[in-house]
Amino acid sequence: MYIALPELKESRRQTANNLLYFSEKRALDLGLSRGYSGALQAKHLMGLAAANYAGGPGRRRRDAAH
Repeated sequence: MYIALPELKESRRQTANNLLYFSEKRALDLGLSRGYSGALQAKHLMGLAAANYAGGPGRRRRDAAH
């Protein structure tokens, strides 16, 4: 089955729009609309992200050359 070039472009545009809508809707959910338990969950997730970040909080390791 062959698709004409304009139809292919339209299909790709619709797919890109759907992905953009999906990512906008679910990109950053900090649980603020879920009440207190949602806020606790958001704090927990942000703490995990900070702990896994290389420049995040914690003991600073010295350079091996020093």
